[in-house]
Amino acid sequence: MISDRRRVELAAIPLIFLKCASRILGHCIETKLYEREQDHPELWPACNLLGEAAAEMLLDGRTIKDGQKLLRRAQRTAYQILADKGNGGVLPAYRYAQHLLAGLLEAEKLVLYAGSKFDRGYDLLETAILSEPDNAAALENLDRSAAKAARKALVRLEGEGVFA
Repeated sequence: MISDRRRVELAAIPLIFLKCASRILGHCIETKLYEREQDHPELWPACNLLGEAAAEMLLDGRTIKDGQKLLRRAQRTAYQILADKGNGGVLPAYRYAQHLLAGLLEAEKLVLYAGSKFDRGYDLLETAILSEPDNAAALENLDRSAAKAARKALVRLEGEGVFA
């Protein structure tokens, strides 16, 4: 049986990527760049899949009330993780989150199953981000600083007992 602490950690990862996707949607809607669903058809399904991935982890075998408590904890954990790189816009947060995910997978603290809701949501989000012509180069420019921030964050989080 998975502990509540572990459920929160596992749900925080899709919530981080959901935050990136929702920032993109919010920006598009605010600036009228998103007028039709066909403009960025990947974003809504990405948000749905990432949210469902987190919810399934939190609600599995739990009451709604208990799930809501775990959701608040997972959101706090996700915001805590994003605090290092989350204020610089979507692309820095996204690249940081990618390196964080890669570090967790490499350290075997997380397993990503092909075809899972998280995997599909992540792929759709990546497709949406890379559909903008300048984003690939921008992500490449952010690579070194995002990798460094993610390594520091993993050490800090482990020291705080998150993903320990």
